Amino acid sequence: MKKLTHFAIIAFFLFSLPLFAKYTSVTDSTGFPQYCHYAAQNNNEFLSFRKSTQCLDVVDTVNKYQGIAYLKYLHADYPHLLNDLNHYIENDNVGNPIKHSFGKYGKICPTSLRYLKILGDLEKLFSPKEPIKIIEIGGGYGGQCRILFQSLPIAEYIIIDLPEVLELIQRYLEKNNIYNVTYMPPNEIPDSLSCDLLISNYAFSECEKEIQTTYINKVLKNAKHGYMLCNYLSPDYRNFFCFAKNEIMKEMQKLNLNPIILPEAPLTNKNNYLLIW
Repeated sequence: MKKLTHFAIIAFFLFSLPLFAKYTSVTDSTGFPQYCHYAAQNNNEFLSFRKSTQCLDVVDTVNKYQGIAYLKYLHADYPHLLNDLNHYIENDNVGNPIKHSFGKYGKICPTSLRYLKILGDLEKLFSPKEPIKIIEIGGGYGGQCRILFQSLPIAEYIIIDLPEVLELIQRYLEKNNIYNVTYMPPNEIPDSLSCDLLISNYAFSECEKEIQTTYINKVLKNAKHGYMLCNYLSPDYRNFFCFAKNEIMKEMQKLNLNPIILPEAPLTNKNNYLLIW
């Protein structure tokens, strides 16, 4: 009965999607926002939302072998974070994610290792000492935000995402006693939104070109620093049109952002890259 119920839920989300809807991002077209609303409102579903098909397809996408690569990277470049690993992987106490055994480090959800590696990158690249304002484009379920709150001096944190996704993020973060967050749907972004650091884990690069332009003109241009992991989608991907890498660079250079392209490390897809400024 439980299995049948699970399939019924998936079918409901698929058939509830508008047939000719205009999607703002690849994630928007998957039914993930509808699932987030459901998981945020349903107590039983929330308990194990990170095991859902939707979450595994969109957010908890890091497999065990990629997790090993992140762990090796952390060991080589950010060993201080591993000294307090148990503190950070409390990230996995909510949502019942799938965990894998990583030897002496125990069982961990590999996605949490990605979030931890990104924390190490931000500390190394930007070395924030004073409280900073962070904007995150595409918040997933809130895991990256939670881990950053554990180490960085944060004065203000804004997550921009679809309203249904923000429902789940807010419930997750408040379950982890994190309340100093502003939840902002894309259509509520003011004409000028500034920050000390803008981050995005693949979300910006998966947005439709019109939405990317809005982010560039309203958010990126006013960000003192930026850290955006990007994945390249072919122009015919689900008939979805995003800026190519060179187009993103040109748009940012128009705003004198002086972006730098670095390889994703560790590389989880041959077309992925890191954009910083």
